[in-house]
Order: sequence, then C-alpha cells, then structure tokens
Amino acid sequence: MQLPAIGQTFYTSWGYDQTNYDFITVIGFTKSQKSAICQRCYTRVNEVKSSMVYSALQPIAESFGDKFKMKISEGYKGEITLRGSYPYCCDGKMENKRLDSFYPTKEGNVYMETNPQFGH
Repeated sequence: MQLPAIGQTFYTSWGYDQTNYDFITVIGFTKSQKSAICQRCYTRVNEVKSSMVYSALQPIAESFGDKFKMKISEGYKGEITLRGSYPYCCDGKMENKRLDSFYPTKEGNVYMETNPQFGH
C-alpha cells in the first residue's frame, strides 16, 4: 500500500442540513507506517460573489494545533484514506474529538461550505 506524502492534505465533510469541512495535513508516520501523524490545517476562504450562503475553502498545507494519529488504508479505486479520531477544537487536551474518514484533496479544488449564519 502506498503512503501519503508528508505535507499532503486530506478533507472530510460532515453536517446535518449544512455542509462543513475539516482539513488535515500529514506531518509524519508511526514506526510501523500503518498510521500517519497529522495536524489540522489552515484554509483560504474565497468570497463567493453569487452566494452569501456558501464560503469557498481551499486547504493550505500549513498545519496547526494538536498532533494525532490516523490509520492509513486503501479506499475506493486504490485511493489513500485516513480514519481516526481528530481534535475538533485544538485545546491541547484532545478532549473534543470527532471520528471520521478523510480523503485526499486535489490541487486547485474549492470546497463549498455552508456559511455559519445559514446553518444550525
């Protein structure tokens, strides 16, 4: 199985009646190379002139916050996926976590997220 690259970004999408995205960056690997060491990563928010309902996000491979492990696996059509618990809030305690699967971002892709004032 292929390993993700150091600096590679991944995304997950979640939400009920709205769309939210979280992005992570691979910063290393465990000794067994079965898991990636990751951190959350920053995004660039682009204005969407035709809609006030959505924000256009682009991940930036610049990481921040708590470090965490994500299991590396092979997904659909051999695509690398990461799965595990990651910090929803970067508080240094890893108390606020979500369990999810992450998929590789594609360079140049824009991810349309519901503006917080229009969601729940």
